[in-house]
Amino acid sequence: PKPAPVVTVKAVPTFTWTTLPATTTLTSVKISVGIRSKSQITATHVYVNGQMYRGIKAVTNDGSDMRIEQTVPLVEGSNIIKVSATNADGTATSERTVVRQTTKPVTATQGKRIALVIGNSAYPAQRLANPQNDAADMAAKLKTLGFEVILLQNGTKRQMDDAINQLGQRAQGYDAAMFYYAGHGIQYKGANYLIPINANMHSASDVEYECTDLGRVLDKLDESGCKMKIIALDACRNNPFERSWYRGSADRGLSAVNAPVGTFISYATSPGSVAADGQNRNSPYTTALLQTLDTPGLSIETVFKRVAASVFTATNRQQTPWYSSSLFQGDFIFNNK
Repeated sequence: PKPAPVVTVKAVPTFTWTTLPATTTLTSVKISVGIRSKSQITATHVYVNGQMYRGIKAVTNDGSDMRIEQTVPLVEGSNIIKVSATNADGTATSERTVVRQTTKPVTATQGKRIALVIGNSAYPAQRLANPQNDAADMAAKLKTLGFEVILLQNGTKRQMDDAINQLGQRAQGYDAAMFYYAGHGIQYKGANYLIPINANMHSASDVEYECTDLGRVLDKLDESGCKMKIIALDACRNNPFERSWYRGSADRGLSAVNAPVGTFISYATSPGSVAADGQNRNSPYTTALLQTLDTPGLSIETVFKRVAASVFTATNRQQTPWYSSSLFQGDFIFNNK
């Protein structure tokens, strides 16, 4: 029999990166890359966004055959950093991406803003005292902060869906778009739904057909291409239909949603919890938000941290607002006066 052929496995260099930040506000970043090779390394290169970087520094004898350490410049936005190494068996490459963020805030004088504000009070099964007031007062406040405002009170499902569509269309080319909702909200099968005043639900399975999916808001804002999307939900009140359902159930409050890129989502209380409607003109959450928006110069994160602290105190630690954020393009300032 013929001897088995000899298979030669090429051993190109391999790379080990010291952890790089995924995002930074700095204009440069230091890379440190270990390179191992079974044969002599004959060439190494560093590329930043396709351009070869000159003057790389090689440090040897640290447990790798070679270690490259170099500070490289970053441009605004996404930066692709690639390292290549060549030995007797060929050339190998490895790359990482670092996003340089801008720190310039979007303010009332710098960007176009629009908001859809909905307040549902007139539920036949259980009327809520405050959402109409909450929506009216929030709409008025946002107008003073430079927002164009679409206001809908006591909306049917058709009216709510149409208003959300309108927000998505009008937000195209805007710097910031906000959706504020006060009224009944519910979670079902892991999704969040906003309850219109004409919802006719006899069992939990009706939720998907009678209510407005919060995902619709997220999708329309994402389609708009708006730079910054803000959602505020004072919608974690109890489920008014549950006692009349003959089968099935939905979970209390709203479920957590991971904010898509460029989105900030605020909830009146923590996931799975129920928020108070309040005994005064406005709910505890909207009261705190209206008051905090009067303070100029606060970033959006600071605004909602202060809201959370105020609500936590006002409700005797019974209600804790919560938010999810994936804002990467600097700070958003509601009040720039």
